[in-house]
Amino acid sequence: MREFRFHKSFEDELAKKADQFSMQPSSRLWDGVESGLNKGAAVKARIKLAGIGSGITLIALLAILIWRNNDHSTSKALGDKGVLPPTSLNIPAELQQQSAPAPVIPGIEQSEKNTSIPSAVKTIKAEGSIASIPSKEQASSQNRMESSSIAYNRFHIDKPELNPGKGNKQNYRIKSQNYTDGWNLMVQAGANYNYRNLNTANPYADEVKSTRDRTDRYLAGLAINARVRYFWSERVSFSTGINYRQTGERIAIQEADTSPYYNALFNEYHYSEKSVYRPGQTTTFTNRYHQIEIPLMIHFSRTIHGRLGVSSGIGLAAVYSFSNHYKLYDYRVYHYATAPIFLRNFNLALQGQLMAEYRLNSRFMLQAGIDASYNMLSTYADYYPINQKQYSVGGMLGVQWRFKGQ
Repeated sequence: MREFRFHKSFEDELAKKADQFSMQPSSRLWDGVESGLNKGAAVKARIKLAGIGSGITLIALLAILIWRNNDHSTSKALGDKGVLPPTSLNIPAELQQQSAPAPVIPGIEQSEKNTSIPSAVKTIKAEGSIASIPSKEQASSQNRMESSSIAYNRFHIDKPELNPGKGNKQNYRIKSQNYTDGWNLMVQAGANYNYRNLNTANPYADEVKSTRDRTDRYLAGLAINARVRYFWSERVSFSTGINYRQTGERIAIQEADTSPYYNALFNEYHYSEKSVYRPGQTTTFTNRYHQIEIPLMIHFSRTIHGRLGVSSGIGLAAVYSFSNHYKLYDYRVYHYATAPIFLRNFNLALQGQLMAEYRLNSRFMLQAGIDASYNMLSTYADYYPINQKQYSVGGMLGVQWRFKGQ
């Protein structure tokens, strides 16, 4: 004991003990990691089911579109006026002579409106020849001609103009279908504000959640959409395409604890001292997540006045998320670190839009409004003790272009 006290310093003895020290994370943590890894097959199964469901939805949509195009082709076959084209009748010369105005017969009064021959007159002597005129056949032929004229005037509808005047709400609703029906290209871009909802899976994560709720900050991002939009009718349309969305948050951190105990943990999980941080309020770190989305939305449109209208849309989007710049709390080392094992790559988002639309002409339309998206699954893996769901709300500007030749 005396030798230890006078010939060896306390620091050297402590360092020797620290070198010999070893520890293992709790069995609860390892059980969670192991069960999470085993759930990989279940996650893949969910992705396959989601893919099958999306495929069935797209097939149903294509079937509806094909049926719609066939119906449109039938309408084209009837002509622009909505009726079968008139057919020309070859009337023999004898019947044409019989249909001629009756000659003036002395002693018989005739009015201008009555051009038919009275039924009492059976024969007419003209220039030494007898012309037989069957009065019943003449009356029947005249009635058919009058009925055909009435039917044509009744069902004939002029094609509306493509450039309606401003302020005529009823005419605009009718004419607008001529240049919204069919396929359109829609391109939108805007800025959004991103945040998240936090929930804990067990009481051990309550302290970290409480700290993050106090210190985390919102983060501005952006969104870019490129979609094709098909108008089922004047008021109902569908859209799909590809979106890019940037989300994230700011977390409060401070420098890592570099004691021998924590250094041993960092080495165990292949972290360097400069890549990890403790929870704190010394500085902030920006987590940025990139999302590639494939949406399927239904839109409902309505004319407000003249060329101005409003459109609302709602739908779901399959999301692939990735990030190269983030820190999350790793319970194995009690520090914030970059741990891809805890991130989720595939997600499902509920999306909506409310846009004001203004038609410039028969092919171009301007859009401005609000865009929102909410991730239905956590940013982190299922076995991570914190459940974090990202959402974003922002403004959007866009233009819609109708494909030529429709």
